[in-house]
Amino acid sequence: MRQGPVLEPLTVPAAGNSWGDFFSISVIEGRDAWRGRARLGLDEVLAGVPGVSAQNRYTYALDTRLVIRGFGARSSFGVRGVTLILDGVPQTFPDGQGQLTSIDLASADRVEVVRGAAAAFYGNAAGGVMTVESRRPGMLRTAGTRIVTGSFGLVRWSINAGTPLGRSGAGVSVDLGRTRTGGYRAHSAAELRQAAVATVFPIGTNARVIGRVRAADLARAENPGALTDPERRADPTAAAARNVAQDAGKQVRQWQESVELRRWTGRSQAAAIVYGVQRYLDNPLTSAYVTLDRSDWGGRFTGRWSLAADQRLELVAGADAQRMSDRRRNYDNLAGRRGDTLRVAQQEVVASAGARVALSARPFERTGLVAGLRYDRATFRVRDELLADGDATGARAMGAVSVTAGVSQRIMPFFNLHASVGSAFETPTTTELANPGTGGLSDSLGPQRAVQWEVGANVGRAPLRASVTFYESSIRDGLLQYEVPASPGRFGYRNTGRSRHRGAELEVEWTPAIWLRQRAALTMTGARFVSYPTDSIALDGNRVPGVPRTSAYLGWALRPANEVRVFVEWVAAGRTEANDANTAGAAAWQVVNGRASWDVGARGRRHAQAFAGFNNLFDARYSGSLNVNGAANRYFEPSPGRNWFVGLEIEAGR
Repeated sequence: MRQGPVLEPLTVPAAGNSWGDFFSISVIEGRDAWRGRARLGLDEVLAGVPGVSAQNRYTYALDTRLVIRGFGARSSFGVRGVTLILDGVPQTFPDGQGQLTSIDLASADRVEVVRGAAAAFYGNAAGGVMTVESRRPGMLRTAGTRIVTGSFGLVRWSINAGTPLGRSGAGVSVDLGRTRTGGYRAHSAAELRQAAVATVFPIGTNARVIGRVRAADLARAENPGALTDPERRADPTAAAARNVAQDAGKQVRQWQESVELRRWTGRSQAAAIVYGVQRYLDNPLTSAYVTLDRSDWGGRFTGRWSLAADQRLELVAGADAQRMSDRRRNYDNLAGRRGDTLRVAQQEVVASAGARVALSARPFERTGLVAGLRYDRATFRVRDELLADGDATGARAMGAVSVTAGVSQRIMPFFNLHASVGSAFETPTTTELANPGTGGLSDSLGPQRAVQWEVGANVGRAPLRASVTFYESSIRDGLLQYEVPASPGRFGYRNTGRSRHRGAELEVEWTPAIWLRQRAALTMTGARFVSYPTDSIALDGNRVPGVPRTSAYLGWALRPANEVRVFVEWVAAGRTEANDANTAGAAAWQVVNGRASWDVGARGRRHAQAFAGFNNLFDARYSGSLNVNGAANRYFEPSPGRNWFVGLEIEAGR
């Protein structure tokens, strides 16, 4: 009997990863997870992951804001509260500030998101961990190209090639890409070039060395700024007048190198990596022109050993160290040009070190236990090189012990229950720790600490897979932004009170037919201040801004013919507060997106695929991202209306 066309996996749980029995882990992999996408932002692939809000600001100058269970919502640029790892190399610097410059989704093969208590294993982050893995260096001779064009002047192309080196199992691969866009809003154009080279060399039969070099050149990224509510309603494509007048944006050049050794036996696995990052930034802001020369280097080791022949007792241990050195200069911004007056000149050094150990056991066939311990220490040093206004040289040190424990119980082969609890530690970044306008380090600002617990259940039996999780996070000494009263438009940070995040996450995948798969995800979040003392008003009980009250996803994947795939997505989010006082916010929104791909030619290992897609089919007006506590009521970062893209992908190999 002839069967219909079969769909490939979209998003799968962390199968084969024992930590997935105790914690909330989602994995995006498989050809259908990436098929037909523009691959411009993480929101494309994370929309269906519960507990995660990837808030695309649609400006390369600020990066996508990642929010996991409410953590990271206050990030004014880059990624906070979430640890980022790309091919084993942290994209989060030792002060806790993350960036996406080196992540190229065109070459990504797998994305893993860890939510909640397990974040304690990774150090300076409270919300979770996201790891991105690129295609492995080619063991076969391959070549490919991909081009996408679409709304707002989008042109994106990438090429890749790989070849084995002899017959020993060694190989090399190269990826190149370029993205140009005029941007949805005024003053939001960008041009990004990326390149990567990876090599692999086997050492015997159970070890290999992987070397990678990455380069990224963000030649221009304009920043349109946030709008007031009347401005947004009048013209959501507008830019803030001051951002245009000061030509706000940034230019970045970044290099990243790493060498990794992996070794495995029947009862152990170990990996060690050393890496270095160089980053050069020119950043005209509305209040200053900032230049930054950064060098960052470090190393990580992780090992897993089975202490029993039946693998019922495992030890996991690791250590990591990282050191970042910044040469920072702040000048006057003269309409996008660097002025001659030097306002801040200092050398900043941040060093972090951590060690962790965890033990997992299965005392009974269906019962699992895990317990872990981690110690972190971070030191901040500033040497003031502009002494005319006084010497702001100083140093700070912060450290913490984090603990994690979990239990799992497999009721039936396809039904698992789990519970876990953990503490987390998050330092201020160098930007947050700086004294507003004068440089140096704040003596009063300290780390944010959190305790998190979760309980959940997983069901996995064809044609249905589902999971549900309930969690709570208690945060004290939260890092909150405030406007300096004597300097309107200038911001500082302080530790303020306590807050509590509570929520529920539901994920369902149903395959009623071999040509149809349906996915649903629902997140309900109640993030509120428990204690928030201020000089003027009481904010106790207010909602934490930047965190959607609800978010939902429905997705349909169809394969009406062997050569054709069709994907339709409905994405929605509830009201999101814009400031601590809860006097403004973004209304609930929903959009419908779709894409389709067609294999136009396939022969052996050669194939071509045409694809096309649309976003926001019904042209909804909404703000999927907010500038939390923005000055002068500038909170809103409008998202694009109806837009489209088309592309062609060609791959060949043997």
